[in-house]
Amino acid sequence: MSTISILPLDQASIIVPVPDTPDLVLKHTDGELVRIHQSESGSVTIYRRNEYAVTWYEAGRYQSLERAVVAATDMSAFSVRRGGAPSNILEITVTGSLPGAILEVVPLDLGGIVIDDRSHLPLVFHFTTGEYWRISTLPGDEFTDYRLEYREDDVSSWEVISEYDGADAVVDLLPTLLDEIGIEYTTNAAASEMAETIEACDASFVEDISDEVPDEIRERAGVQNRRLDWD
Repeated sequence: MSTISILPLDQASIIVPVPDTPDLVLKHTDGELVRIHQSESGSVTIYRRNEYAVTWYEAGRYQSLERAVVAATDMSAFSVRRGGAPSNILEITVTGSLPGAILEVVPLDLGGIVIDDRSHLPLVFHFTTGEYWRISTLPGDEFTDYRLEYREDDVSSWEVISEYDGADAVVDLLPTLLDEIGIEYTTNAAASEMAETIEACDASFVEDISDEVPDEIRERAGVQNRRLDWD
């Protein structure tokens, strides 16, 4: 097993961890991958490629992680949340930056994120029912030790659910952790297998169309109208 695709569907969003944001790789069921990479200087570069290509090509550079995440989700046609509210490429242009806002990637039924090594950790999921789950490496260990944590929406501290010592690779352990959390995934990250798994799940979403932006502009910009159904 070399790569896993994670499919939150209508269950959860994927929190963008800060600081020390890991590489995030979004994958659409059409086979396109979009990678968000933050450098040590803080600048963020977006790369794109098809699943059958070897080389990534640069698709944009940003001084703001917030703008990079919104741009990357727009490229993938995913939904995005800033500070707990739906956002999009048009909205951020109007409102500007929201300093300190939590960023959440919402792939809907269009794809997910792919993981092939520990550089993509930590993974943080925000469920529509209010709880958070986090998969991370244990402090001080660079290779084999992992931790699964949980917290409620209104609680700031994390509860350690389980720790795993001596795991060979994160992709070998992830199925066990995702099964415990209840997140869909495929152990073959091919777009075709992702699409088959998504179709079998019959996920449902909420239509959320703002009156502030004319329909023709939203259609031209390809703005995603669907949202998770938050309790």
